[in-house]
Amino acid sequence: MATPAGIGQPGPQNEDGRTDNDRRLFANLREINAAAHKWQAELTAILDAPPGTVTGQQTAINEQLKRKPQVDAYVRASLASIRDVFEHDLKEHEWGAAVLVELDLAWQDIDNHWPLDPNKPEQGMALIGLIRDKLDAIICTCLANTLTPDINDRLRNLDVGQPLDLQFVYGEEFPRDPKLRKRLILEVAQERGVIASGYCDADACLIYRIASNSKERHRCVWHLSGLVLLGLALAGGACFLGLLLPNWPIRPYQFGTLINYVFLFLGAGLHLLIDALKQNRAQTKPSFAAMDDWLLWLHVHEKAVIYGILWADLGYLLLTFMVPGMDWKGAAAAGYSIDSVTDLFLTRFEAAIGNAAAQIKPTAA
Repeated sequence: MATPAGIGQPGPQNEDGRTDNDRRLFANLREINAAAHKWQAELTAILDAPPGTVTGQQTAINEQLKRKPQVDAYVRASLASIRDVFEHDLKEHEWGAAVLVELDLAWQDIDNHWPLDPNKPEQGMALIGLIRDKLDAIICTCLANTLTPDINDRLRNLDVGQPLDLQFVYGEEFPRDPKLRKRLILEVAQERGVIASGYCDADACLIYRIASNSKERHRCVWHLSGLVLLGLALAGGACFLGLLLPNWPIRPYQFGTLINYVFLFLGAGLHLLIDALKQNRAQTKPSFAAMDDWLLWLHVHEKAVIYGILWADLGYLLLTFMVPGMDWKGAAAAGYSIDSVTDLFLTRFEAAIGNAAAQIKPTAA
């Protein structure tokens, strides 16, 4: 994997930290990748629907004898451009020397099996399959060095918390070999310092957009804490509505209601903690779990957590109204299973409202 662009390179840098030489190298690598990928796709089309006759095979081989020099022109021109950059920029040469060697040798390896012989169609078709597979190494090397800069460019267009789906965006550009695809995604997950405003969940093949500085990322803690405290204040206010409403189901001055609210959220938090521990224990590759960095996890999932808190508040209100005398143990158990509990009592509440409405309609008539 290449050194992050813009780190230690000489010359003027743009807003994204890349020098002109960085951009030139990335452009050359993308040209090589595009040429190799295009040729690989054509070879795959031949192999997926191979000609059924010798004449057809010979025709396919002759077409590739014309195509290879065209691809070769792009690859060699780009390799020459990379060498020119390295000749004048030692720091670019320092981090990119191995990349140039890998690409140069991989292309020479293909040259070693060229040209195809139309008079030996079976051997020619076998070599087409071999070359198609060897192009994977070139595609993988190019993507390994251009993927993270492109991801950084795309993340700027996303909202905080919005995911970038690697399979959807780059799936068609990835190598054919599933092992190389997996390797590329895991390499991206390891490059946390290179992806300026993103966090990679390798298991889901997603990169979440995050705020550019820690102050903005930690702001979500205050947002969520304020929402929980607001719910606590509303729970306290519910204790005093009995002074104004004679049939209010909560008796005034029952501060056990506040205790139930606290334990409901403790139960919900315990459920989240246990799930995070299970995920962290089960994972065998880098994955974005709450146990890894809970502040960052909250920042990325802030909207989902807000909806979860509101859902828990709704469940708390329904429980308080429909289960008189609930103690802190029941509240903690309900919080641990808040999703199903809220669904259950919301259904009962809707049924009760429906029955009440049915009784009102004849009276109104």
